[in-house]
Amino acid sequence: VATSAATVTVNFAPSIATQPTNQTVTAGTSATFIAAATGNPTPTVQWQVSSDGTNWSNVSTGTGGTTNSYTTAALTSAENGYQYRALYSNSVTANVATNAATVTVNSSPSAPVITLQPVNTGVEAGQTATFTASATGNPAPAVQWQSSTDGSTGWADIGGATSPTLSFTASVGDNGKYYRAVFSNSVSPDATE
Repeated sequence: VATSAATVTVNFAPSIATQPTNQTVTAGTSATFIAAATGNPTPTVQWQVSSDGTNWSNVSTGTGGTTNSYTTAALTSAENGYQYRALYSNSVTANVATNAATVTVNSSPSAPVITLQPVNTGVEAGQTATFTASATGNPAPAVQWQSSTDGSTGWADIGGATSPTLSFTASVGDNGKYYRAVFSNSVSPDATE
């Protein structure tokens, strides 16, 4: 003759099952971090943020700060390098932390802006002529040097001249030529003479 069945409940501490991963976003957009843990009773979760990886505070913006999936508010470039982690707790153990995940916040895309114009130079035949130009932009702009005989038409790329400084041995045939650097990225091209 059997008794009724009795069940045993074994409580155990939270154990991290899914670690959050690093995220890369553009300024003005948000990042989403996902984590998970097992445990009995079912663990609660609290997301935290740190600007230095040492001092942590509970997230106060964004959505899902107490769920397995947390989405930040729109991030700024100043938040580049911030770290996020989730703390899981139940009646057995509190504050079992995931690994920290880092967010990389890239600046908003921007067209090239010339920061250094090349200047006129005079050299003797057989000497090295050097021109330097630079530009900012996001993504970082590529550069291509060009030359023209009249400075207004017939601009032609100079083979292999793809660094901010153009140097070449001047010949008599180079007298009066014009040189410029063309900077371009995925947003827009720009040019300097």
